[in-house]
Amino acid sequence: MKTTTPTEKTGGRRDHAGAVFLAGMALVLLVNAAPSFLARVFMLPADPVREELLLKREVPQKALTVLSSSRQKALKWRPMTEAMDDLALAAFALAETEKEGSSGEKKALEEAIQWQRRSLGRAPANAFGWVRLGHLIIWTQGNPSEAAAALARSIDSAPYEPSLSLARLGMAVALLDKLDADVRRSLPFMVSGAWEYDSDELVKAAAENRTLAQVVEKAFENDPETLTAFREKLSAALPEESGSQETKRNGAAQKNR
Repeated sequence: MKTTTPTEKTGGRRDHAGAVFLAGMALVLLVNAAPSFLARVFMLPADPVREELLLKREVPQKALTVLSSSRQKALKWRPMTEAMDDLALAAFALAETEKEGSSGEKKALEEAIQWQRRSLGRAPANAFGWVRLGHLIIWTQGNPSEAAAALARSIDSAPYEPSLSLARLGMAVALLDKLDADVRRSLPFMVSGAWEYDSDELVKAAAENRTLAQVVEKAFENDPETLTAFREKLSAALPEESGSQETKRNGAAQKNR
C-alpha cells in the first residue's frame, strides 16, 4: 500500500484551495459582466435602426419606438452612455416626424435634450453629442448662449472632424452674434472641411441660406480657384426664378432650425 506523505497532503489542500479561489474569481467576474452583457443583448436588435439614423436616412416612427425601447431596457441593466446618446438621437428623429408646433414634437424635443445632457454628463468629450444638443437648443428657441457654448465644446472636443463641419456651420450661422472669438476664427476651417467632405451638401445649404453663402465666400476669398468652383456650383443649384446673378452667387435665404 502506498503511504501518503505529509508533503503530498499539504499539496492536495493547496490545490483544492486554489481551485476554490479561481472558481470564486470566475463567479465574481461573471456576476460583474452579466449586466453589461444583458444590456448589450437588449441593444443589439435595434442597432440597424441606429445605423440608418446615423446615415441620415428616413426611419418610420415604429422603428424609432423599437430603438427607444431597446435602449430603455438596456439602461435597466447598465447606465450606458451609448444608450443615452441613442435615446437622444431617436427622440430627435421622432420630433422631426411630428407636426410642427404639436405637443408630440415638444415632448420629443424635451426628451432629446434630457437624454443628450445626461449622455454628455457621462461623456463630455462627445463632439457629436454637443452639436446635437446645440441644434436642439436652437430648434426649441432655447438660450442661444448655451447653444453657442455647446458648439464651442464640440470644437474643443474634436477640432478636425470634417463630418461635423456642415452641422457646425449651420449652428454658427444661426448664432453669429453669440460666437466667441475662437469659434469665429475656426469658421474658415469649418468651411474647408465641409467643402472637402461633401461639397454638394455645402452648396445645397448655401443655396438656401444667404448668410452661409457669404461665410463660404469669405472663407475662400484667398483661394480664387475654389471660390470660382463654389460660385459655379451655387449658380447651378439655384432655380432660374431666384433672381439676379448677385443673388445666385451669394445664395438665397434659408429657414434654420
